[in-house]
Amino acid sequence: MLRFIRFVFTRQFWINLAIFAVVVVLSIWATMALLKSYTLHGEEIEVPNLRGYHLSEVESILKERQLDYMVVDSIALEDTPGGMIMEQIPDSGFHVKQDRKIYVYVSTYASRKIPVPTLVNVVKRSAIFQLQTLGFKIGEIRYIPAVCVDCVEWLELDSVRVKPGEMLPSGTKLDLVLGGGQGDDFIPVPNLIGMHAFAAEEYLAEQGLRLSAAVPDGEYDPADSLDWFIYRQLPETGPEAVVYLGTTVKVFITNDRNKIAVSSIDSVLTPLDTNEVP
Repeated sequence: MLRFIRFVFTRQFWINLAIFAVVVVLSIWATMALLKSYTLHGEEIEVPNLRGYHLSEVESILKERQLDYMVVDSIALEDTPGGMIMEQIPDSGFHVKQDRKIYVYVSTYASRKIPVPTLVNVVKRSAIFQLQTLGFKIGEIRYIPAVCVDCVEWLELDSVRVKPGEMLPSGTKLDLVLGGGQGDDFIPVPNLIGMHAFAAEEYLAEQGLRLSAAVPDGEYDPADSLDWFIYRQLPETGPEAVVYLGTTVKVFITNDRNKIAVSSIDSVLTPLDTNEVP
């Protein structure tokens, strides 16, 4: 015992004790550092806002932050390119650990296609309900002479008749052609091609029709309306083209004379269009 007490007061004892203390401290520090790097204790990464980015951009954005992602589902949206990030979990601003997966919802690359139902002789209200339930949109509604009043005669897409069973993307806008009965309530579709844009509304009103819209093919200034002419119309004119009184007519106007056929211009000069078109 006396010998140990004497050893405690020797220089060698204190050197050994110092070495032991350093080793213990270094061991504790190494253990804590290893534990910290493994659990990322106190270190969190802020989740970036991924909405509006394309899927091809997401990997590089998250890689910089040592995060990962997973596509959970796709969403069908109109006028949205495929692969765009629409939603994310967790939301932007949240703080997460390294290597955390961000779950994203993307827009679909192609709209779901739906068969056009058979609606011939189906009444208007029921036909509209069926189309909207399936995912279609309703466009223009026009009438033609037919025995069944307010019944569907056929459907159209961009003035082309659509066949039942035809597969069309969800959200497609379909025009309805309905029966309007048989009588004197139908009039021929007037030929507006070549007419001054400003004269169309008044002329149609005299015929018992209404102007729904005048769509210019470029920048339009009302002050220059004398330079703008109709080069296309919906519904189109023709020998057998008739419409129900009160039907709306859409016209497309241009200041480019090359878009207007000379024969069409000559055939539509009316009392409202007193200036001869050169």
